[in-house]
Amino acid sequence: MLGWDYTVDLSTLSLLYKDYKETDNLEFTADGAGRGGRVQWYFRLMRNNGILMFYSYYTLASEGGNQSPEYSVLLGDTWYGPGSTGSPADLGEQLSSEVMSDWDHSEGMHWVIETWDGVSITAWIDENTGLQTANSLTITKPEYVSWRGIHVGSTREELLAVYLEIDPEYQLQVNGTADSLFYGRPIGGYFIGFILKDDCVTQIDLTFAFD
Repeated sequence: MLGWDYTVDLSTLSLLYKDYKETDNLEFTADGAGRGGRVQWYFRLMRNNGILMFYSYYTLASEGGNQSPEYSVLLGDTWYGPGSTGSPADLGEQLSSEVMSDWDHSEGMHWVIETWDGVSITAWIDENTGLQTANSLTITKPEYVSWRGIHVGSTREELLAVYLEIDPEYQLQVNGTADSLFYGRPIGGYFIGFILKDDCVTQIDLTFAFD
């Protein structure tokens, strides 16, 4: 059903919520793989005259992410992006981990910036549970690719060939430069941005931007 190189491990299938009523639609998640890395699948079954019928499915970034993998990069064997939980594995030695105690934050949480060679992650930590949730990432090494295969070193032509939604002329007006392109919602949503120099990608930024 999934096609391409996507797989799903049905042994990990679990209800998204535990307090369903008999009249409710059902939502499930399951672990799987896609485009060379781990993902999570979301499935929805709708009730029609009392009968459950398959309605839809889509991918989520792995490691607890609650967003489309469009806004993630492949770190090791896992698609990871804003909303993903925990620290990604397989990044080598961590260079720094700095608690941002002077940043605005809600009671019971704080911000941290973790850095590896070519990867920087800004995350907030729930002090009650210890759960770490990524808010933004900055990528500066070519081995980490976006969902559509773009990486540091990709050309402008390659970028625009796979991100057809990007209108360079419009973004020139918005950004004031031709060397900053983004896909998604830069205000009030997830987005992935690309910084270019000499028509090549030099940096990839992923974040969730609040309104």
